[in-house]
Amino acid sequence: MKKTLVITRTAVIAALYAVTTLLLYPISFGPVQCRVSEALTILPLFYAEAVPGLAIGCFIANCFSGMWTDMVLGTAATVVAASVTYFCRKIYLGVIPPVLLNAFIVPVIFLLAGDASEPYWFNVLTVGAGEAVAVLIGGVALYFALLPAVKRYRFMAATRFSDLMRAKKQTGLPDGASEK
Repeated sequence: MKKTLVITRTAVIAALYAVTTLLLYPISFGPVQCRVSEALTILPLFYAEAVPGLAIGCFIANCFSGMWTDMVLGTAATVVAASVTYFCRKIYLGVIPPVLLNAFIVPVIFLLAGDASEPYWFNVLTVGAGEAVAVLIGGVALYFALLPAVKRYRFMAATRFSDLMRAKKQTGLPDGASEK
């Protein structure tokens, strides 16, 4: 069951990222962008499976940009940022990797694609500002909205089925019975 949960959670994160990016296409691509789906980059603080979920979602969304550099480098930036966020384990540190990495890598994508109409440092500032808005406002709000549910779920998930069955046998309860 745990494997199914992990795969499902990965798929849901990927779908949320891709759909949110594509629904907000006009503000999700270009030198001045605020990719709202980047708020999801805080999810590796909760779940390791968020890393591949974000990577898949980013790749799918970037396929619609029409730039191979965005598909490759954009996805790589997301994988690195999500992986570093996972190891940060604290929200005040976890918001830094996506903002910094995207601020400096996305303008390189524009340069390599020949799509840079503004200087590199201007693009660093505009992409970084959009990323900061998405992650520092949307991501932090999402983090604190999910925190109580994640804490409760982790507590419930820590009790394995085999532990429940062992406890029932020790108390003498038949299978399917519970204490009241």
